[in-house]
Amino acid sequence: MGHRVIIGNESNPDNHIKLSDRSVSRSHASAEIGKDDRILLKDNNSTYGTFVNGRQIKSKIVTSPDMITFGHTTFSGKELLLECRKILMHDKIHWEEEFMSLKDHFLDYEKKKKRLRNKHNIKLGAARVAVFGVFFFVFSYAFKSLGIDAFYRTILIIGASMAAAVIAGFFVRQDRLTENLRSIEEKYEDILKCPNPKCGYSLKSKSFSYWKNKRKCPKCQANWVVV
Repeated sequence: MGHRVIIGNESNPDNHIKLSDRSVSRSHASAEIGKDDRILLKDNNSTYGTFVNGRQIKSKIVTSPDMITFGHTTFSGKELLLECRKILMHDKIHWEEEFMSLKDHFLDYEKKKKRLRNKHNIKLGAARVAVFGVFFFVFSYAFKSLGIDAFYRTILIIGASMAAAVIAGFFVRQDRLTENLRSIEEKYEDILKCPNPKCGYSLKSKSFSYWKNKRKCPKCQANWVVV
C-alpha cells in the first residue's frame, strides 16, 4: 500500500495520531495510505477493538464515507485520511514518486524553449540573407556600372555580410526572444521546483537528468532518487 501511520493513546510518544481516550490502547491500530487514497486499516490487538461502520475488524480497506471507531473515538474515513496526510507530509523525506512525475514537465519546458530559439534563429537567418542580397545586388550593380575592379567586389561581399548581421537584428529583435523565454519560465516557475512543499527550490536552471543524477535537493536535502 504505502506509508504506515500508528494510531493510539496519547501516553505513547511513538504514536503518530495520539488520542486522549482511555479506551484507546497504547498502540491501537495502524493505517497505510495507498496511491488511490484508500486506507488499509489494521487493529493491533487493541483492548476495545477497532470498528468500521459498527463492525469490529482486524484488517480492512476503508474509504472516505466509512465511519471508523477506535475505543470510544470516531473518525470519518475522510477525517482519518486528512490526519494521515498531515503526518506523512510533515515526516516525509523521500519524494521519488513526486520528483519522477516532473519528467514530462521538464521535457515540455525544454521543448518549448528550444522551439522558440529555433524559430528566432530561422527568422534571423532569413533576415540576414535578405539584407545581404539587397546590399550585394545593389552595390554590385553600382560597382559594375562604375567599372570598379573585382577586388573591391570581394570587399563588398565581406562588408555586406557584416552589415546584414547587424541590420537583421533590427528586424528580428533579441529582446523579443528574451521576453518570450521569460514568459515560459514564469509559467513553469511553480511546477519545476523541489517536490517538498516546505522547500520550493527552483529546478528550472538544469535538466531533469541533471537533477536525477544529483539524487537530492541541494537546499532541503529531500531524497528524490532512492537507491
